[in-house]
Amino acid sequence: MTHQRGLSAILLLGALTLAGCASTTAGTPTVKEAQEQAASQLPGADAGPPIDGCALLSAAEVSDLIGANDGGRPSGISTAGGGCMWENQTTYHSVTVEVGNPGSAPGGVLPKWDPMLGEERKVGTDMRDINGGIEFAAGDRDCMVQVSTTDSAADRASGLALVEKVRQRVG
Repeated sequence: MTHQRGLSAILLLGALTLAGCASTTAGTPTVKEAQEQAASQLPGADAGPPIDGCALLSAAEVSDLIGANDGGRPSGISTAGGGCMWENQTTYHSVTVEVGNPGSAPGGVLPKWDPMLGEERKVGTDMRDINGGIEFAAGDRDCMVQVSTTDSAADRASGLALVEKVRQRVG
């Protein structure tokens, strides 16, 4: 009997806790509202509709790199930028493109490197390696491309070729 009362008390406490999480105090934004408000504060938030990252590369360009793929899925958290990830469902090879908001790379210069991320690995004079991807500026936007297969040297060369295509198409 004591065990049942203890279990009932735990269940009641859990239900009350969940009920408290579902509501907000008057004037306190929900998590979604807070995220939308934070996004509206980002550079370029008022720059119009986002870029369609999936339209930056043709189906043939992606297929040449990873073979048959899912056609691309939009990604990214920026408000006026955009991204896309294409994946070969058999090999799990992928291509990713991310385009930042206008103003995220003012004057075509990448944001200052945060040393908390480790040592900066430059690629040429105006790009850097980000965990196998390549970060670069396209116009005034901070962008990234990544090709991921089983051949890292070819992935790097393919990524560098994509940098130039994305720069031309975003720029």
